[in-house]
Amino acid sequence: MESPNQISGAGISTGQSTTPAGIPSPELAQLIARKARGEKLTSSEYGKLGGYYRKRPAAPLAPQGPGPSRVDLLRASGAVDRPEAPMDLPSAPPVDPQLVKDTTAAILAAVDGVTCRWFETEAKKLGADAESTALMVGEVKLQDAQRSIMVETSPAVIQSLGIDSSNYPLAAFFVGLITWLLGIFGGIAGLRKIKKENENERTTSSNQGSGNPSEHRPRDL
Repeated sequence: MESPNQISGAGISTGQSTTPAGIPSPELAQLIARKARGEKLTSSEYGKLGGYYRKRPAAPLAPQGPGPSRVDLLRASGAVDRPEAPMDLPSAPPVDPQLVKDTTAAILAAVDGVTCRWFETEAKKLGADAESTALMVGEVKLQDAQRSIMVETSPAVIQSLGIDSSNYPLAAFFVGLITWLLGIFGGIAGLRKIKKENENERTTSSNQGSGNPSEHRPRDL
């Protein structure tokens, strides 16, 4: 005769507890097993299962890392180009010191000439005589010490700015062109001023010559 421990499907073994871990009683274990097999339980049995599930602590949620960003999703879909590896920019070519010095000297000479001519014109408009005009022009003129400092330090300035010294003569060319055009416009303005002054003098002389004739008639004796 077989013992109850050897009978298949006899339920709970009397010699050893078969209650799964986490289930408080064999009765609940049997109810859970019957429910899993699809057996119909009574209302009381359903109530016991419901109470067990309500009291059972919720399983801890696994920690979730940050989800993909919107940019990552767009890149994955092909809507945004993937970032390329940064490219090494070529460094500026070495500075030619003599080229930079000559170019700087040419630029300073052109600008200084235009400045002095403009200041001289403005001084004469205000009625300054030749001596006073020359003194004031000498004050604004670029001095030799100032010119030397700017010329000698220009290669270091160009290098610190990362400018290609081979393109620097273009600056001198355009400065020379602009100052030449300014000189042309200044000369045209001077000619127009002289023409206007001559016309005013002729008009004044004509008005003085065409005065009242009675003023020049000899008196009767």
